[in-house]
Amino acid sequence: MIDFIKKHIFLLAISLFLVIGVVAIILTLTSGEDESAVLEREVVDPDQAPPTMDLEADYSRINEIIPGESTREDVEKIIGRPYTVSTHDVFTYMYYKTPIEFFENVVALRGETVYYALEYVYSDYRGAFSDYTDKYGEPDLVYWSNESEWPWHIFLEEGVAVESSNLQDITGVLYFVPQSEASFYYRIASSPGLDTLALEQQLEQHEEPYTEDFASPEEQ
Repeated sequence: MIDFIKKHIFLLAISLFLVIGVVAIILTLTSGEDESAVLEREVVDPDQAPPTMDLEADYSRINEIIPGESTREDVEKIIGRPYTVSTHDVFTYMYYKTPIEFFENVVALRGETVYYALEYVYSDYRGAFSDYTDKYGEPDLVYWSNESEWPWHIFLEEGVAVESSNLQDITGVLYFVPQSEASFYYRIASSPGLDTLALEQQLEQHEEPYTEDFASPEEQ
């Protein structure tokens, strides 16, 4: 009887050890994924203050940046040095403060050339939604998120996307190199440099793997 009890205690100890090992492995893998999802930032201009507290003011000149043409030097001439920068794969992300603390404008460089630029808008200085549809027609895509009431309306050939919840007011503009839907999803909407939930469309809508070359900025 004693041997029987010892045997079961031994087996229970082994089982408990295995369970602890599996849990430790899962926690390690999960922790690694969370850390890799957050880009480390380097502070470039620690004294940078919000450009203005006036939400009616056209505080940014990001609309003057031309994706596919403007360089990092051009960006810094137009809107100054970034507050922070981060890198991921072939991209460098430049972050800028806005009048509202929780929102940051971002310029993404591929090599030394701008690939996209995101600008948050707080008044009517970038026009209304109808100005874009009158100029470009209906958007090619609408991206949204269950966690956001602010969908993005995307004009792929024109390289412009606007954020609007009521099809009237504009709360954000994304300027990018014109490209296909697949390229937009995998290069921009899924970009770790963006914190825009509405650009994270459900992955099952893109079942085909993206195979275009990521390494050559010239092949857009």
